[in-house]
Amino acid sequence: MPTKFPQGFPQRGEIYLVDFDPSRGSEQAGMRPAVVVSHDAINRSSPTVVVAAMTRTIPTKDYPQNVHLEAGSPLKDAGTILGAQLITVDKSRLVRRRGELPPSKVRELGEALRAALDIRGIRQ
Repeated sequence: MPTKFPQGFPQRGEIYLVDFDPSRGSEQAGMRPAVVVSHDAINRSSPTVVVAAMTRTIPTKDYPQNVHLEAGSPLKDAGTILGAQLITVDKSRLVRRRGELPPSKVRELGEALRAALDIRGIRQ
């Protein structure tokens, strides 16, 4: 029987089918893919991970916090990683590994998260 976490823990850039229920308001709901965005040191030691929800909907406007994925890379359907829909979930909500982002998309996602969180704008 294959393990849910091939490396022993979910890793940044891996895509999992996540159970987001129960949800409220405008939160993403139901079973949907999401990308692990938290640092691997945290993912290894914590019972939780931070994920960015994904949708099959391609927004009509290009937002800097979103990352678009073409069909077949790495999921069957095209979709969008929603960099502003971050949520901390218990690892038990990660139902099944669906694949992983190529390194170029992990870098693009890093830029999208910096835009969503205005990381460059934080002053010491």
